[in-house]
This record gives sequence, structure tokens and C-alpha cells, in this order.
Amino acid sequence: ARNTFVLATAKGFLQYLGDDDYLYLRIFTLMQPVSILGLPLMNWIINTKGYHAALQCINILGLAHGIIQVSATNLNVQVLGFVIFSVYRCFVFSVCFGFLPTYLGMRVVGRGAGILTLAQGIMCAVNIPLGAVAIHRLDGNFFWPNLAYTFASVPCVLMAWYIGGDIQRNQQAKESHAE
Repeated sequence: ARNTFVLATAKGFLQYLGDDDYLYLRIFTLMQPVSILGLPLMNWIINTKGYHAALQCINILGLAHGIIQVSATNLNVQVLGFVIFSVYRCFVFSVCFGFLPTYLGMRVVGRGAGILTLAQGIMCAVNIPLGAVAIHRLDGNFFWPNLAYTFASVPCVLMAWYIGGDIQRNQQAKESHAE
């Protein structure tokens, strides 16, 4: 949902910060395909640290992008946020859908992907009132909606921590049965 919100509100957010000629919006748009450059980093993290670490990287990247959005009104600083958001998107799509078969197993991966997509769709419904509030009630100021999404990362950190512990317990159980 955060991904969709950022993409859908980038124009209004950047205009509020003073991007009247859309230069920074164009930079933001051009940065999105650059996310593919995050794949080697994501691959290294998964192979050396595991999926739990990759999930936590998504959370860290989301928090970093959110902090830049809410703390910096300088458009040049926002460019760093564009880079972080681009890598964040790479991790979100690659890790989440790559993670499902490992964690869920092949027999239920389709249902897992469906539930993940359904949950994302439901969460995206929150974007409509958040965007409307920013545009109509806050005169284009996206500070509060961006802050809400930044704070929404906290439960994701806890969930990834729980999943990591579950993966570790399952691995230990497999190793003890193998002996």
C-alpha cells in the first residue's frame, strides 16, 4: 500500500515542496526502473543473511524513505529518497513473492500469493482517504499521511522479526530430526 501511495501522490507531494516545473517528478519517474540495480544487493542479503534479513531490509528502506519524506523539504534531499524508494520497491516485489514458496511450501503458495495480494488491495483502500485528506483538508501537505505510513512500518518490523524466529525454529527442528 505504501508503494502505491507514494507512486500515486508523488506529483502532489513534490508540488507542495515547490516542484513547479516537474523536474523532480521527472527524476522520480526515471528512478523507478533503476530499482533493478537493487537485485544484486537483495540476492546477496538473501543468500548470506536469509529471508528474515531481506524482510527487515524492506522495513529499513521504507522507514528511511518515510523519514526523508517527512523531515526534508529540500527537493535535492528528496532525490536520495527517490533512490531509497526505488531499491525499496525492488525488495518488496522480489523478496515478498520470492519468499512465499520458501515459507509456505509449494502446495499452498498460490493461496499465499492470493492472500498477500488481497491484503495489499485492502490496505490500498486506505490510500483514498489519506490522499483526499492531504489534498482537500491539508492544502496539498502530505506530511501527516506520509508520517502515518512511516509509523505503519513498526508492525511490519515486528512481523518480520516473528517470521524470522519461526524460520529459525523450523530450521532447528529439521536439523534435530535429521540427526
